[in-house]
Amino acid sequence: MHDTYAQNLTQIGVDVKLDKVDPAQYTDRRRERDFDMLYSTTYDPFLSTGGGLSQMYGSQEAEFSLFNPAGLASPLVDAIIEASFVTDNQADQDVALRALDRALRYEFFVVPTGYIADYWVAAYDMYRHPETLPPYALGYLDFWWIDPDREADLKSKGILK
Repeated sequence: MHDTYAQNLTQIGVDVKLDKVDPAQYTDRRRERDFDMLYSTTYDPFLSTGGGLSQMYGSQEAEFSLFNPAGLASPLVDAIIEASFVTDNQADQDVALRALDRALRYEFFVVPTGYIADYWVAAYDMYRHPETLPPYALGYLDFWWIDPDREADLKSKGILK
């Protein structure tokens, strides 16, 4: 994945040098911010407001927070985070989080490297789940059950033991 990304950058004229480091060097470089670019999954999506937003995107924590590897410090982002803390209903919180999402996109400090809109789950055709699942639910484990007739059919065909 990293090589392909580097090749693509080279094709558009960016001089790229990949450094392979051991875990201790990686940790040290992240702490010291000794990098130009870092492949990181640290910036996870946020579904609600809370102190974690300040750790990831707030100016006060930008200098030392390991949850903010880019060291992002933006008065705009700070104001939106503060506004999200004082919301008293879900609709206002959703508006604040959408505004935060747009402000973070405006800052251009993350380069998206991929996106898959669907979850891929492989399972034998003997499981069933409710028609309507909660938002963001994969629909397995907590919600699935075994259809005894389908299970017996798979066993009779030798697919299951």
